[in-house]
Amino acid sequence: RNAFVGHVFETLVEEGAAEPREMGAEESVSPDSHPIDKIKLDEDRGPGWTPARKEVVKQMLRRRFKAFSRGDYDVGRTDWLQFKIELKPDCPGPIADPQRSYPRHKKDIIDGVVQELLDKDQIELAQSSFRAFPVLAAKKDPVSREWIPDKRFAIDYRGLNAWTVEWNRLICKVPEVIESMNGASWFSSIDLIAGYHQIPMAPESRPLSAFCTPGGRQY
Repeated sequence: RNAFVGHVFETLVEEGAAEPREMGAEESVSPDSHPIDKIKLDEDRGPGWTPARKEVVKQMLRRRFKAFSRGDYDVGRTDWLQFKIELKPDCPGPIADPQRSYPRHKKDIIDGVVQELLDKDQIELAQSSFRAFPVLAAKKDPVSREWIPDKRFAIDYRGLNAWTVEWNRLICKVPEVIESMNGASWFSSIDLIAGYHQIPMAPESRPLSAFCTPGGRQY
């Protein structure tokens, strides 16, 4: 209150300038301009890797080109369902973790990740009675297989999880999955980019997921 912040000036926009585009906005992309075309299928993959099979794989990739990310801002989001958090009936009230202290280098890492999440429209500023805090965990390098400290950004939701209703669902048994592959000769695996951000959170559950950064802002 009564503090000088700065000056505000009128901004002139050049006539005919392009309208600003929201980062991560949907675009109509043709398979012809998709990075999937840069995949090389010329490597020798065994005696069964014939030109006919190469063509089959190529056409399959082109038909499913929307499943492949075009870049860091092309994460994807499903509209089939929403993630909901249900609190236990005896929950005492809002779960607010006590303030935490971070060393300087961790503050810089957290601020950088939070800004990236904002740019990708995966988080938003919030006001909530719930409060958790970020943590930086070690992550194994996929090449050297060595653990890198402070590499993985996460939120410590242990306090919230303790008062969350857990729904037990069955998952497939490994022997049954293997048996279902009987007769198949082609196998592939796919990795999701930022899988946790590909399922939208229900509006009524968003305040429960609020977290604070070292600077005091809440998201």
